[in-house]
Amino acid sequence: MVIPSDTTTPVITILGDNPATVEQGAIYTDAGATADGGETVTVSGTVDTSTVGSYTLTYSATDAANNTGTATRTVNVVVPSDTTAPVIIVLGDNPATVELGSVYTDAGATADGGETVTVSGTVDTSTVGAYTLTYSATDAANNTGTATRTVNVVVPSNTIQNTIYVSSSGAGNIDGTSEVNAYDNFGTAMSQITSEGDRLIIVGTVSTIGQNLTLKSFAFTIEGLDASSTITGDGGTGRLFTINGATSADVTFKNLTLSGNNTTLAGGAVLFNNDAGAKVTFDNCNVTGNAVTHAAGGGALYFANGELNIITPHLKTILL
Repeated sequence: MVIPSDTTTPVITILGDNPATVEQGAIYTDAGATADGGETVTVSGTVDTSTVGSYTLTYSATDAANNTGTATRTVNVVVPSDTTAPVIIVLGDNPATVELGSVYTDAGATADGGETVTVSGTVDTSTVGAYTLTYSATDAANNTGTATRTVNVVVPSNTIQNTIYVSSSGAGNIDGTSEVNAYDNFGTAMSQITSEGDRLIIVGTVSTIGQNLTLKSFAFTIEGLDASSTITGDGGTGRLFTINGATSADVTFKNLTLSGNNTTLAGGAVLFNNDAGAKVTFDNCNVTGNAVTHAAGGGALYFANGELNIITPHLKTILL
């Protein structure tokens, strides 16, 4: 009886990825291989991770009958993936400053890899405030870098900001230049509020009616001198203040009591605002004792449009 000879080679199983990938300059650690009969597996070939290219590793195992099995793995050495975003250099001043009403010209920005830089954001030089411009650049590997610039729109240094005083009976020279020379008429005092940042100071109790703030297309403040400062109706049937027409008025009522006005007009007894461009702030104001006697109703404040900001409110009977 003849025993058949063993001619079956070991089957080699490669562990890990095949093909495998390693970045240039990195260390390649081989996952190895196993033989189905438990034979020892040897490997030949090298992987030069300093040089981009494809390399072959050959695994071999020989059984007791001298049958040898082989398998190969391809290892690709590749250029490292680019995960570094462009560095953006903001040119010129940061933060930058431009005067109210001037033209802002941006100095731009550059990217360290020469990528195209785009900018987003706007600077409204008609309105005092801080604005942010964002610069972006994207490289060939789709990495995006960003940087920002703050642009401050400020009141011109040569602008004269007025502080005007008004009281119920006036005082001194009645020119509004100080508490002791206060105007005796609210409307006259308001006519002197002509520029960004002006302040109208109320001394004691001052009456008025029908003050239209629409033409004051800038930021100004009507402020009480002390805790007794009050604006009240003069017995007429209109509203104390109205904003009704295209404007960018930004008015702040501060440290005041607004009281005692009874209007026959619909809406607000103290303020009627119907323009989206207006900004109105009541800061530490006591709004009380005002009434609307009209079939359409209303309250102290009526806002159909615009921006309303109330700080430390003391309000009664309002309609917003």
